[in-house]
Amino acid sequence: MIAPQRETSEGSLAMPREVILRGLTRACAQAFRSLGIVVWLSLTVFATSSLTPLHAEPTHTSPAPTAIMAGDDIFQHLAEGSGLTSQVISSFAEANDGFLWIGSQGGLQRWDGYRLWTYKTQLGNPTSLPDNLTQVLHRDPSGTLWVGTSSGGLASYDQHHDNFIRYQKSVNGPAPVNVLAIEDDGQGNLWVGSGSGLDRFDTSTATYSHMRAANSAGSSIDTGSVLALLRSTDGTLWIGTNQGLLRSPAGPEQGHLVERVKLAESRQDAVAIDSLFADSSGTLWVGTDHGIYLLERAVSKDQAGGSSPAPFIEATTAYRLPADRSLPSSLFTSHIVTIRPDNDGNLWIGTQDQGIFIVTPATWAVRHVGHDSTQPTSLSDDWIEGIFLDSQGIMWIGTRHGVNYIDTTHRAIATFLGGDSPNVALRHPEVYSVFPRRDGSIWLGYSKHGIDILSPSGRRIAQLPNATGTSPAETAHALPAGTMGAIRESANGGVYIITQHGLYLAENADIPNVNAPDAPARAARFFHPRLTRLPIGAEAAQGLFQVLPDHDSRGHEFLWLGGTNGLWTFDPSGSGPAVPAHLKKPLTDPRIRVLLRGTGDVMWVGTLNGLNRLNTATGDVDNIPADEANPQGLGAGMISTLLIDRKGRLWVGTFTGGIDLLQGIDAQGRARFHRIVDGLPNDNVDRLLEADDGKIWASTDGGLAVIDPFSYEIRVLGRAEGAYILTYWDGIGAKTPNGDLLFGGSGGLTVVRPSLVKPWIYQPPIVVTSARIGQVDVPLYRFNNGPSEAPVWIPADQNNLTVEFASLDYTAPERNRYEYKMEGFDHDWIPADPTRRVLRYTNLPPGRFTLLLRGSNRDGVWSPARRINILVLPTWYQKAWFRILAAVVILLCLFGIFLLATAYMRRQQRELERQVALRTAELEQKTVELKQSQQKLEHMAYTDSLTGLPNRRMFTEHFRRLLALKRRQQGTFALLLMDFDDFKSINDTYGHDAGDAVLKEMAVRMSAVVRESDCLARLGGDEYGLVLGQSPDAEATEMVCQKIVESFAEPILFRGAELRTSPSIGVALYPADGKTQDRLYKTADLALYEAKRGGGNSYAWSPGTSPQVQLQ
Repeated sequence: MIAPQRETSEGSLAMPREVILRGLTRACAQAFRSLGIVVWLSLTVFATSSLTPLHAEPTHTSPAPTAIMAGDDIFQHLAEGSGLTSQVISSFAEANDGFLWIGSQGGLQRWDGYRLWTYKTQLGNPTSLPDNLTQVLHRDPSGTLWVGTSSGGLASYDQHHDNFIRYQKSVNGPAPVNVLAIEDDGQGNLWVGSGSGLDRFDTSTATYSHMRAANSAGSSIDTGSVLALLRSTDGTLWIGTNQGLLRSPAGPEQGHLVERVKLAESRQDAVAIDSLFADSSGTLWVGTDHGIYLLERAVSKDQAGGSSPAPFIEATTAYRLPADRSLPSSLFTSHIVTIRPDNDGNLWIGTQDQGIFIVTPATWAVRHVGHDSTQPTSLSDDWIEGIFLDSQGIMWIGTRHGVNYIDTTHRAIATFLGGDSPNVALRHPEVYSVFPRRDGSIWLGYSKHGIDILSPSGRRIAQLPNATGTSPAETAHALPAGTMGAIRESANGGVYIITQHGLYLAENADIPNVNAPDAPARAARFFHPRLTRLPIGAEAAQGLFQVLPDHDSRGHEFLWLGGTNGLWTFDPSGSGPAVPAHLKKPLTDPRIRVLLRGTGDVMWVGTLNGLNRLNTATGDVDNIPADEANPQGLGAGMISTLLIDRKGRLWVGTFTGGIDLLQGIDAQGRARFHRIVDGLPNDNVDRLLEADDGKIWASTDGGLAVIDPFSYEIRVLGRAEGAYILTYWDGIGAKTPNGDLLFGGSGGLTVVRPSLVKPWIYQPPIVVTSARIGQVDVPLYRFNNGPSEAPVWIPADQNNLTVEFASLDYTAPERNRYEYKMEGFDHDWIPADPTRRVLRYTNLPPGRFTLLLRGSNRDGVWSPARRINILVLPTWYQKAWFRILAAVVILLCLFGIFLLATAYMRRQQRELERQVALRTAELEQKTVELKQSQQKLEHMAYTDSLTGLPNRRMFTEHFRRLLALKRRQQGTFALLLMDFDDFKSINDTYGHDAGDAVLKEMAVRMSAVVRESDCLARLGGDEYGLVLGQSPDAEATEMVCQKIVESFAEPILFRGAELRTSPSIGVALYPADGKTQDRLYKTADLALYEAKRGGGNSYAWSPGTSPQVQLQ
């Protein structure tokens, strides 16, 4: 994202004299060199191996800390809307096939990374879960999942039938009902702790034996409720009860012979033991309702004293934390409910209402993880019910507000969230500036709240707050209110800070030994910075965005300043304002975003519209504008970040154009770049940094990416890798002395230790999550136990297979890839959508097939395919005996057909002869019928189908022949064009049936008053034509017209209605009104128009001509 522009104002002074002299001296030298853009680009690209970049990135010489910063814990959640049957989560277990099982107060659920499959109590179903309130889950060495419930006792999951087996048989008392703890006994059986004490469960006979405990002296011991069980490596059974801790040594009397263990500084009968854990050193961690106790092997062997009725076992006195450790006092009083290790040896200690304490036993470092209502990624609740680490390294936490999970393998990337909560490291989420100092401290500037100063380990040790007032005493030690900008360190240890109110210098800002445990105390003692506002002037301060310390040839420090008003130089030791930089040519844009020192006198200036190479000695400027259309040009105008790598190559980050790597010049002398866009998480590149291994890291508006500098291969890092911030600010980032990379973004700070970034090589198991043959659900064990098992049978009458499968990489299931193939049926792998990983096969042919299911981890690395043998059974007509019988029948049929065919051919020959004669007669008959058909077609072609009158085509042919005849005979004939009044209203009022009836009646009436030798035709619609061919005179013509008009005096009857219409007739005579067909038509048409205009129901001659004239 684009960082906000900062508006400032100040006066103006003069350029430092040393800068002017240095510029003049070097300008003279440059006059003899005559170096153009072709030369400098050639040197930039092709001589990089011998160049050492100057000021390419801040360099530091202080020793590097060994551990990456400890960022905030970012949890993902399964809560409301995820399908959980209850928000109170008690326990977890991972099955052999990789499924995660979740126990809650609402039953048992199986998680596959995409959805939850629920198992609950069903009344009247003895194979359902015995009780919905699940309290403990345990997977034994054989892979069997055991479930302890609140009122239903113990049950095991039967994967062969996808249901549960209940156990209620006991040899010496009632079976336990309220199961609270389950542990292996090392011999294939189980120890079961419940509200009624301790039982041994014999898995071979499915029976309980209740343990009646007694000590070595024979005195009975009331175990009370057994809350926790642990079998240590030496076979000892440790029993946590609501009355204290018990120990039962290995042997045949285990469970019967027990001894009490003293918990120092506690009342023996007042401590409930809820959790037990033995670490790799053999130390026993005992979680109680009043803190943690440790039982170490190297304790005194003296007998413990006291007035307890039961003696204490030798060498076992547990001491209480934090008796001699520098640990949080809350760990002393918290109710400890669970203790679980992660893969790094840290212990995750869950409490009631105090969240989680993460303890590193080697150093006794403790980190508290709790709920923060201001951070949606925090722990959802401080009341912890259960903690579990799966095989991927994901820690699952059950609370009273759903499931939380976090990937504990994130060692390379840490995230610091910002906010007002005291539980987060940063005081504000918008990090607008990042700068690591030489003393190891890290300065972070915010959009408000000033500047935080962190230790190399990520602790906030000091701050430069914003001033709330205007008194000189306060403003001397506090920054002005507003957004902080770029931060840089001066040569003498001061710190330059850009603010909305100008440029400030912080002096006396060192903190000795910033990584020491007492660094905050040291900061309070030594960190008393003195702030000075530098007089750079109003013009230089306008939109000030960049400050770059530099030195002249005499080693004197001066500053380059860039903002919305161009490039400036400023002498911080003088009293004058900043002066415009000496430029022989304007920059591509005065709005400067990036300043980067190159080799020698070169400085790169990135603006909002183009890149510039400035020779600081001569003032020469080479402009490189954006050239998006050219694939080898600069991809975009806005330059957001610049980097010179260890090879001397210039990397340019742009907004909307990705990354451009300067490679040389083309034939036209233009800068030639290699553009890197495809594969980036976003085209808006915010910051480029080079890691110690030479790889290029880019923060973008879509997350982080790491680029191989030679192959240009890109790897995108997202939330699954620990990069939870997805949008970063342009230009905000830095490299620390120990090689960590810092990126400031919207939401906080991302810290990357590149050396710890490793490929994600975890190969998740590929499992079938649901299967159906025909309309019947099939237990998953038939699919998830490998190809050595008996094949899955598909009956002939249920030839329909539906399978849903998943790759159990829970870190980012949406990035997993899927394919499947039925060997023997499919030729290629078929991809499946991660959101719906379902395959269906219908009507498979009988035979043996192998279904291959393939899935990847989040980085697309494929796991070995799961192979499932499939046997499709044939129907009765697909079996071998039926096929043999069918073959015999077919052969017999063929022989019979041969005999029949021979006889048939003879009959056919005789029949053929008869058919030839018959056919000849038929052809002759067809010839007659064809001629009749042609005549009929001709009649249809020249006749109106509705009225039976000649149509326009026949009328036109008749007219043409008559015209030719009269020309030869020099005779006359008359043309009458007729149109009927009110016909349209009849059609519209009474419908087309009425219109058709009227048209037929028109033909009948007119046919009655004309001679057979005359040609009456329907030309279309209600338009008729009449040719009077027997040399008519005017009187005869008018008589015909009058008869036609009079024939329509009577109405036309249609279904009881009287329909009235009348003709309008236009008359034209040949040759008086025209000697061509077109002319006669036009004349008759004009006459028709006159008849219409006269009111219709009449006839008219050609306008302006009397019949007498026409007949002359």
